[in-house]
Amino acid sequence: MRLSLLASLTATPACGPGGVGETDSGDSGTSADDEVGATETTESSSGEGTESTEEESTESTEESTESTESTESTESSTDTTEESTESTEESTETETDTTEESTDTGPPPEGCNEALPIFDAEDNFTGWLLCENGAKIRSQQLDCAPIVADFEPCVDPNDNFGCSSNDECGSGLCVQNDYNCGCYEPCTNDADCGGEYGACICQGVIGITNGVDGPQCATDNIDDCKVNADCPSGMCGVSVNRSDCDDWSMLSCYMGMDECYADAHCGADEYCAAGWGDNPWTCEGAYCPIVPGRPLIDAGGSPVLARLAEVDPSPAEARSTLTTHYLELALLEHASVASFARVGMQLTALGAPPWLLRAVQAAALDEIEHARLAFALAERFAGRPLEPGALPLAEVPLAVSPERFVDELIRDACVNETLAAAEAQIAADHCEDAEARAFHGRVAVDELAHARLGWETLAWLCERHPELRSRARIQLARALRQRAPERSFAEVATPSSSAAFGVLSPSVRAEVHATALRTLVAPAAELILGA
Repeated sequence: MRLSLLASLTATPACGPGGVGETDSGDSGTSADDEVGATETTESSSGEGTESTEEESTESTEESTESTESTESTESSTDTTEESTESTEESTETETDTTEESTDTGPPPEGCNEALPIFDAEDNFTGWLLCENGAKIRSQQLDCAPIVADFEPCVDPNDNFGCSSNDECGSGLCVQNDYNCGCYEPCTNDADCGGEYGACICQGVIGITNGVDGPQCATDNIDDCKVNADCPSGMCGVSVNRSDCDDWSMLSCYMGMDECYADAHCGADEYCAAGWGDNPWTCEGAYCPIVPGRPLIDAGGSPVLARLAEVDPSPAEARSTLTTHYLELALLEHASVASFARVGMQLTALGAPPWLLRAVQAAALDEIEHARLAFALAERFAGRPLEPGALPLAEVPLAVSPERFVDELIRDACVNETLAAAEAQIAADHCEDAEARAFHGRVAVDELAHARLGWETLAWLCERHPELRSRARIQLARALRQRAPERSFAEVATPSSSAAFGVLSPSVRAEVHATALRTLVAPAAELILGA
């Protein structure tokens, strides 16, 4: 399967490479010469005097000498005490200076007034500053303390890229986020995050992200900054896309003409997105990076699905696993029809050639057939008629910028369609039910064609808009961040009772997706973009 999929995916024209001391003793009193002079004078004045006079004189001289020695000892002791005091003061001053230097970030950059240092939960300086305008910028690279201030243990693994226990995460933690469970591995410094532009964001900077408040690597990094000194504006900030399925963080330079500096400057369903290249930071809708197939996504990044025209009277928890599975697939395929229609209009606005518009319309027809077949399977397992109702489109944006278009193209077509094709093929290979096997076989062929169409569209787009090539690389890097097991598709698929009807377990799906990213998406990205 891998060879046929890869051959089909990569039979696409390349868009071209683009290329992320001494101490003073003081006055010691009476000197030794003075003492000698005094003795000689006594002896001279005495002449041949009496013995008692000599003895008295000698005793007096000895007392004088002892007194002098006592004075010297006292003064020496005083000098030593003063030296010790001076040394202690110097040491204290040095320690104070060192402490001040550790958080001394110099004057704030232009555009960042009254910058305050950001500390972690144990009062360690993180190297980050909080500006008056809300921007969080990185003044210096410092090692992060291994602090996990808060996290939510996994309770609902859901599906793609999920874990279910700490055992699946090596030395890390399996934590719950908004959509599923994921492995969290803390970092200490930038070197832990790999790559020339990897960045370790200390606890206390971006709060709870992907279910944990602890040091973590930036998900991806535009190749323009790691610290403020890397930016013409003197401001290297962090942007976090918080969607319903995953959180993504990155470091990028503020441009000085930005629409926003923090999420608080944007709408309820938006976040302050990092600029690309010379582009300013702007408010954008959050989005889910990877959901297999081509979902219809609203402005908040969540899939849009129709409700059933005739609702199954049984509660959801009472439905069979097979009914629920195929009903979800049917609604997703149904929404994909509208998704392709939306793409067709967007491509028309971008001046796409006729061949590309025809291919998009044909793909929409494929999705109609997928929806029909999936509803038929859902009806069979439910034992009652099921069909879609109205599809809510009010929150689905139609017009998007070329930059947003390439983001969605890579996410939904180049990546998600490839994952959907691989998943469908594995399901078909292990399916014993004839009807379900035929459905998954058809979907595998069509979704692979849709994935190839996505790569062809990307090749056309980056040729027409070469400035988007670097953005495309970043989006692909987001998808490829998942560490894939070194296995073939045959090795990751473990048959089960549900697999006999085309239903793969969450863990198997996760491995299929990761393997597809490594063996299919990565080579195609290398061919198209030289990524």
